[in-house]
Amino acid sequence: MHYKVDYADDFETWKDIDCTWRDGRITAAPYTAEIDGLTLRVIDKRTGKTSTISLESIGGESVTGSSAFILNGRVARISDFALDADLEIVAGPKSISFRRVLKSDKAHLDASFKIEGDIPVVYQARDADGEPLHVTVLDLGGNLKSETILAADLKGLDGAPVRYPLCIDPTLTVQPSALDTYIYEGSPTSHYGTAIFLRMQSYTDYVMRVLLEFDISAVPAWAIPSSATLSLYYYYDNFANAAGETVWAYKLTNTDWNEFNTTWNVYKTANNWTAAGGDYVTVAPPGASTVFPGAVNAWMNWDVLDIIEDAIGNSDPAEFLIRFDDETYAVADRVLTGWYSNNYVVDTDLCPKLVIDYPLNPDLPWLPPRATMMMSG
Repeated sequence: MHYKVDYADDFETWKDIDCTWRDGRITAAPYTAEIDGLTLRVIDKRTGKTSTISLESIGGESVTGSSAFILNGRVARISDFALDADLEIVAGPKSISFRRVLKSDKAHLDASFKIEGDIPVVYQARDADGEPLHVTVLDLGGNLKSETILAADLKGLDGAPVRYPLCIDPTLTVQPSALDTYIYEGSPTSHYGTAIFLRMQSYTDYVMRVLLEFDISAVPAWAIPSSATLSLYYYYDNFANAAGETVWAYKLTNTDWNEFNTTWNVYKTANNWTAAGGDYVTVAPPGASTVFPGAVNAWMNWDVLDIIEDAIGNSDPAEFLIRFDDETYAVADRVLTGWYSNNYVVDTDLCPKLVIDYPLNPDLPWLPPRATMMMSG
């Protein structure tokens, strides 16, 4: 994975991500992070969004930052910070977790955090076997939130007893979360991974197609989605009007492509697609179609539930290839369109997004009725 300091600068080279803590800071990543006592401050370099999270109490008892974090690679840790519990701040390429590690059933299940800012926060918990545990979050007002495992005899969502240690965390998710690019038959060795747009064209021998990937690993393995919608913001057309033209979203079957060197001919340097133009399937799972609206500056949506169910079942990211239904138009009838990509920084709300709704475990009626996962490019 790579990042830029200024995503709007087409001439800046991409930098490697290094999530190693140094002097309580991480700067060689898509975000800047700084530890100040029991407060973590995170700035998303791509969007400029800032968030702070501070641990306020454990088990209803106020805590202080008197203990110092020990920095070891991408993990900052205070051992035995509370009764049978460690405190960790774990840095990753896309998110940063402020988590408690409960080493026995003597440790408190609940804690309160003060959270301020714009970076999304996801609460989650797992036991030593990786089984998910249900976390409840209460808004205490004044940006203060309390999180706790809903005990239910401390069984996982699969109904089995938990095994210690347990990890509970609020995770601040920074994006880029998605890969995207377009590929062009007319220039089969060119790549466009840094473009702010995703182009698609229907002209014979000069076809353009769009590739996208979303990391959906935050969706639990037991989830059964009730809906999944892929959305792209349509801002540009050229030549013939695209209104009413059918466009398909199919499952891209190769998960090893790289937006920085993917082309019409190769999915990454020196590795050819099975068929030039991208490897994809039209059935098992079936694709999803939509039509272009009458004018630009509008969202286009695909019902991609079948593709998402397949991805969850195979523990894969969500991979898409977007193409016109008819790619055989003559030059006089060709359609060239554009959507914003994950490199568009003027308004990041217009970047590609994937929204997944899924009911929580139906065998546990005390859980809330559903959860929603939204990922943006």
